[in-house]
Amino acid sequence: MAGGLVGLLWEEWGIQVLVLLSFMLQVFLLTFAGIRRRKASAVLRLVLWLAYLLADSTAIYALGCISVTSRSLEHRLVVFWAPFLVLHLGGQDTITAYALEDNRLWLRHLLTMVVQVLWTAYIVYKAMAGADTFLLLATMFMFIVGVVKYGERTWALRCSNMANIRSSLKRTGVKNHLCGQLQGIKGDLDQENLLLLAHSVFDISKAYMVDSSVEVAPSPSDDDSTGLVSFGWKEICTLVELELSLLYDILYTKAAVIHTWYGLFIRVTALSTTLAAFLLFQLSIKDGFSEVDITVSYILVVGALLLEIASVLRSIGSTWTCDLMHSRKWHRLLHMAVSLRRCVGAQSYRSWSGTISQYNLLHLCTRDTMDLSSKLTKKMGLEDLWKEVHFSGTLSMSSDVRELVFMQILEIMESSEDAVRNERGGWVLRRSGLYSDLRWSIDADYHESILIWSIATDIVIVCGEQANLEESASLRKATSALSNYILFLLVALPSMLPGPLRRNLYEQTCNDLVDIWHRHGSTEPRDQASFGCNFVHTLKKLFSKDSPNSSRHREREKLARILLSKKHNLQTNDSPGRTLLLGIQLADQLLSKESDVPNLLQVIFGVWVETLCHAANRCSRDSHARQLSNGGELTSIVWLMSGLVGCLPKRQPGL
Repeated sequence: MAGGLVGLLWEEWGIQVLVLLSFMLQVFLLTFAGIRRRKASAVLRLVLWLAYLLADSTAIYALGCISVTSRSLEHRLVVFWAPFLVLHLGGQDTITAYALEDNRLWLRHLLTMVVQVLWTAYIVYKAMAGADTFLLLATMFMFIVGVVKYGERTWALRCSNMANIRSSLKRTGVKNHLCGQLQGIKGDLDQENLLLLAHSVFDISKAYMVDSSVEVAPSPSDDDSTGLVSFGWKEICTLVELELSLLYDILYTKAAVIHTWYGLFIRVTALSTTLAAFLLFQLSIKDGFSEVDITVSYILVVGALLLEIASVLRSIGSTWTCDLMHSRKWHRLLHMAVSLRRCVGAQSYRSWSGTISQYNLLHLCTRDTMDLSSKLTKKMGLEDLWKEVHFSGTLSMSSDVRELVFMQILEIMESSEDAVRNERGGWVLRRSGLYSDLRWSIDADYHESILIWSIATDIVIVCGEQANLEESASLRKATSALSNYILFLLVALPSMLPGPLRRNLYEQTCNDLVDIWHRHGSTEPRDQASFGCNFVHTLKKLFSKDSPNSSRHREREKLARILLSKKHNLQTNDSPGRTLLLGIQLADQLLSKESDVPNLLQVIFGVWVETLCHAANRCSRDSHARQLSNGGELTSIVWLMSGLVGCLPKRQPGL
């Protein structure tokens, strides 16, 4: 009985629900899709992914239902909705591709577009006989807008394909307008001015993204230019962040199409045609139609008009338009646009969030392995995912930490371009005189070297005298942050690291640390189960994070001291794996050098910076491009920074 009632309700109102759902999904994507440019939590990514998939499938399914529903005399107005569904299939300016692979499937989208456009044309053609003239004209106008916007989306997917970007750069050449842009900028290099500079070197960034072999044409004003390396570290970092934001635009939005002469023409035409359709619908005869259908029609046509207005305003106020004004020397319009953008803080949404993920071995291995949550995830086969998600965290990099990291990176880049791409700690070890003693630790397998240095870093930070000095606080935080960040990449984002994945090394090291902790450090009996704990507490634990920055600091320090104090006994009695023993050995060697190397913590920090640079430059470009849709990574900033510093002119001596 209940099923029959639901069926009747769906038969009567199903198409209305589908059409309104399609419209609401478009509003959601327009509003929230751009958030992932800066920061993308797992929940937001999931919701956006569902909305992205549902938007197309809902519109296509609704188009299929319209041909049936329109046979009812009372519901013949639903034919007017078909062009709006085609318009919805054209998507929003803020998102064309959810993932990088979507751009490669542009031919599939083209085929889908042809099928859906022909089907919609057939639906409209069948309803032409006896239709009100104004309503028919409004339907035709919206059909034209829908086809054009759908075609625009498909063309944007093609233009955003990496292979097409590469071909375009080879055809047009890579231009560098930095010098001319610098000469036209007055006052401080605030974020709006840096955005204009970012556009001037954007061809270099695109070339670096798709093919490093593309040669960059020198700037015509190199002789009297100010190169990128003459900027402060903050300006350099901001410029690189903005470059990555622009790369996100061309890979995942309609930016590659919008900011062209035909993109501007489409926007103006779509807005005026939608407005005309609204006025024609107002004038049409609506007698005999369902009041609900009339209301839905108004929602669709007014909603489409508002979305087009929003699209035009976003396009006019975008940094791409400001760059066009600057290149055409429309200085008065540019000043007005930039002033307005400063007032509304438009530039802030392009900045990197400044947070890096954290993962720590000692923190993970001092957990309670017998609690209910651990047992449940192990039974379900989700233990690895549980450990990656539950025991990771994020750290907002303070200004002091960011300065230490990026100043060290720029120092390496300015002194040795080769070190940025090829060294994994050798450059800083040679400078400190420790290369011959510690070379073995950086010549090891890449993933094993990360594990060795991660263990050693944790031990030195706890047991070293230099690391615990008050004046070393910022350096200690920066060293720990980089160590935990690169370990997170190894565990959760191995695609951002070079070389084959060595998951067995990580798992063996974790098992060894857990075993040692239970033998020598844990105050709880190993077989004590947590099934009798409070149910609410267990649920809370299941749905909260156990971040390395928020818990078990004492336990981690205790385990670090155990590892160092029992280094000889561990080799004979506990029989841990090779990687853990090498990590303890490295920590022992480093601590023995404290009296001879006054800046030992700086050396460890330098090794991690070189490891970061090496990872950034050796992982695939596709990996960097994919991470742009998830909020971006520190490695991507370092990677593009090394590319820009290497391509752009430097300040000449004496200038």
